[in-house]
Amino acid sequence: MFGFVVQYTQRLLWLNLLFLLGIVLMPFSTAFYSEYIFEYLKAPVVLYAFNICFIGIMNYMLWKYVSNPRSNLSDNLSKALVGYYSFRALTVPVIFAIMVIAYLYFPQYAIFIPPFIPLIMWIVGKAYKKKLLNK
Repeated sequence: MFGFVVQYTQRLLWLNLLFLLGIVLMPFSTAFYSEYIFEYLKAPVVLYAFNICFIGIMNYMLWKYVSNPRSNLSDNLSKALVGYYSFRALTVPVIFAIMVIAYLYFPQYAIFIPPFIPLIMWIVGKAYKKKLLNK
């Protein structure tokens, strides 16, 4: 994302710091999650998923701010490229939110939802690459 940035603002720095807050909390939420995942406790899964969702939403907010032409932080980004990276940023939080909802009813199956993320990213990546090449 920051490869597209040509200048920065105070707001960009704060958004990035909030994003990094979620990154810093990952080892703790991951350890809590991995310790109790097969005991089917709800709190570790919800905390871990919340952390993943927070990181994804902050990534989306950073990307939207960087890609917004009014912010003058990047040059010549196509709509297809902006859409692709926006979708990528929101895919993981949405899948983890679905996992949490499923975990409340079917915990033994819900833990197998996140491995579908690479498949979804691959399918969407192929579709967006076709869009980008056709322009």
